[in-house]
Amino acid sequence: MISTYSTSLRNTLRALVPAPIKHFLVAKLFFGQTTGRLIRLAAPKKNLKGLRFDVNSDNIALAEVADLYFNRRERAEFDLVRRHILQSEIVNIVELGVSIGFIASNIVFTKKVNYLGIEASQRLAREARANVESNNQSDSMWRIENVCIDYSGADYVEFAESTDSLAGRVGSGSGQGVLVLAARFGDLIRRCGMQDFALIADIEGSEADILFKDEESLRSCRLIVAELEDTAEFSTDDQVRRAQEIGFELRESYGHVFAFRRRA
Repeated sequence: MISTYSTSLRNTLRALVPAPIKHFLVAKLFFGQTTGRLIRLAAPKKNLKGLRFDVNSDNIALAEVADLYFNRRERAEFDLVRRHILQSEIVNIVELGVSIGFIASNIVFTKKVNYLGIEASQRLAREARANVESNNQSDSMWRIENVCIDYSGADYVEFAESTDSLAGRVGSGSGQGVLVLAARFGDLIRRCGMQDFALIADIEGSEADILFKDEESLRSCRLIVAELEDTAEFSTDDQVRRAQEIGFELRESYGHVFAFRRRA
């Protein structure tokens, strides 16, 4: 695995600083709700990097505002995207779990690409489309589809919307969720004609289904940045080993976020 200085330093600090202290200092003190309220009062038209996001959107919880404004939302995931995908020559990018389109907006703001985003939440898909449109200074080709990656064989699945933009779950069983079109990842890739692509994935454990049940969908995938988590069937370690078994090498990791590159 190839480590970089910034990730190695963060991993070292992560080991030295107890998690409760780090959480308090970072999440509560510097990037907490008080800072979020001040930012909302100022109502900035752009964040510190120059991207446009509506910090007063109903889809943005108060606790998320500071991270969005300081461009540190989904920091570990975006750092690996920036180093491994944006610095590569790959122009076809697929993202699973777009949320409000933070990473997508950074991508089209920085580099001309052909981007396909998949988001199970209807309201977040709408927000993501608006954000990508507002930040597409590279004149990229892009589309965002409201689809849920699912391997149950059902045509539609129930999706439980969250009160913020960082969570949402398939199959709540309450009957109060919304029905979302279901599709296998491989079917989407074939329908959209994506070849030689980089994959970004944060879909609450469904990455395991792609790795173990849909290997063919990754045949033309060259880079993966994914946030992996344990599932009922497969641990995170199982998923890392599976990625290596089907032709990828682990290049970098931070916490539960991993960057893989297809072996030559």
